[in-house]
Amino acid sequence: MEGIFMKKISFLLFVSMFVYALTTFAQPDDANSNAPPKPLDDNIHQWMIGEWTGTSESNMGSAKEWQKCEWACDKQYVLVQYTSQFTKLNPDFLKMNAEQMKMSVEEVEKMMMGSKYTGLGVLTMDPKSGEYLGQWYDNWRGSYKGRGKLDGKKVMMHWEGTMGPSDRTVGFEDENTMIWSFKENMSGSAVEGKSTFTRKKK
Repeated sequence: MEGIFMKKISFLLFVSMFVYALTTFAQPDDANSNAPPKPLDDNIHQWMIGEWTGTSESNMGSAKEWQKCEWACDKQYVLVQYTSQFTKLNPDFLKMNAEQMKMSVEEVEKMMMGSKYTGLGVLTMDPKSGEYLGQWYDNWRGSYKGRGKLDGKKVMMHWEGTMGPSDRTVGFEDENTMIWSFKENMSGSAVEGKSTFTRKKK
């Protein structure tokens, strides 16, 4: 009897372990909290990676720009390094800023033409909701958080931070052309414009 009883116990343990194994391996990958999400190695993100140079036009004026997009954290994030420097300033924008800063137009022009804007950002997608997420920091000690969505060949995001809210769209024109369009409220001043980037060939 004891032998039969032990055989039944062993059989029940075997069945329990078998069922447990089936239910465990049948779960989707993202149900395993110990495993990272799949990397962002789709066509759109692969396309973003590289070095880009370009120009921007806005109601502030014209600028030359540069950015570099790289993978980070095993392709879970895109790291963006960015610089922009004015090449021409809109007279109306200069006058408005001179009045706000209580400086002369010449002083404001010298300050803005002589300074370079630098920024550093990270972009990713929420693995559960698919929402696009971003954070941005700059040499004005600005800090921003962005949320948005990937819609076909465009990433549309709304940002909130130190200088005010902004809406930005990254459009994928072709393999070597990237378009940024932006509308923002910079310390009470409405700014709207577009940047055109060309992939820098190695």
